[in-house]
Amino acid sequence: MTKNPNVAISLAILSDALAALPTMLKGWKYPETENGFLFLGSLFSASTSFTEIHHWNFAEVAFPIYLILLSLTMLFLI
Repeated sequence: MTKNPNVAISLAILSDALAALPTMLKGWKYPETENGFLFLGSLFSASTSFTEIHHWNFAEVAFPIYLILLSLTMLFLI
């Protein structure tokens, strides 16, 4: 639908954030039902993607940064 990769990545981040909202709400209300090691693994996985970034631009760093922020948020909530 769009030929601009920045718009496409922004829409992907937005859709993923909306999909993560129920998990964040559940983590806030019932933190004992979540496993922190899963989000710690997600944090590590997203962090390792920075080793392969060749050009520091929005298209290459936006989604890993979003995933790191999401993982940190979930770890904080639970």
